[in-house]
Amino acid sequence: MSEHEFKAKDGRIVRFTVTDFDPMEGLAGRAPSAPSAPSASQPQAPAIPHPAAEETASRRADDAYLITRVIEDYRRNDGFRGQAWNELNHRLWTYAYNTLRGKIKTGEITELVARVAAPGRSVHLQPDDADVLRTSPDERAALAIDTILRAIPDFQFHAILRRRWDPERGAQLTTYFLNTCALHFRRAYEQWSLNRRGRIERHALSYGVDANDIPHQLRRHPSLFQSEDPRLEIALDCLKREGETIRLIFALRLEGQTYAEIGAALGLSASAVESRFRRYSRNVRSWIDSAPGGDAA
Repeated sequence: MSEHEFKAKDGRIVRFTVTDFDPMEGLAGRAPSAPSAPSASQPQAPAIPHPAAEETASRRADDAYLITRVIEDYRRNDGFRGQAWNELNHRLWTYAYNTLRGKIKTGEITELVARVAAPGRSVHLQPDDADVLRTSPDERAALAIDTILRAIPDFQFHAILRRRWDPERGAQLTTYFLNTCALHFRRAYEQWSLNRRGRIERHALSYGVDANDIPHQLRRHPSLFQSEDPRLEIALDCLKREGETIRLIFALRLEGQTYAEIGAALGLSASAVESRFRRYSRNVRSWIDSAPGGDAA
């Protein structure tokens, strides 16, 4: 271990400790040799600080200085206002917004929440919700923004005013804030999911479709009611196995809704709605063909 110091970008002296390393260690076919003791007349070469450690220490020093400026502005302005907070706020929003959208799209957000949340406070994305969040940039953006809005006051109070963020250890400011967002994601997701389902149900009811009882309603639909085709039962049975989204798409298509109109209600693009409808149709055809007496014609 050795002590080092360097100048930060604003001229401040930053001191830190790093683990010295041997650049020859680990070369193939050669074992690292034991260092020889220096003689009294031979000075030791200065230790070389690890570049990554230098960069990390520099960022944390800059973060600590920015937090100091934010607190000074807070006391002077009686609130989070001023150039320092605007600078920090912009940095937090930029990092969290881009990172959250990516993790929401891939589903990795559930892993992040599981790492930072208390036991029993993890989150599970419903299949329909995960499908919408994977394909809809607008829905991902809306969920990410609500998550950040919930996290900002928490970060202001705990990380800044109560000094929970410590530049001497732990995460950088942006990482600390992302973890704060993860703690608030579950509530944001639950509210987003509830709002989305309410929007869908209101849209469906305006066309006389009960989202909770679609297969039963389809049996009474004028275009299907008098059908004696035995494949209808297979199609409806297939529909029961699908998620809520495809059931609504199928029911609303029977009511004459276009893919674009359905997509606007579900938070999907018209092409995404059409893709789901065609996928369901292929599944129906496959089950009909595999059923006893099935006929592909």
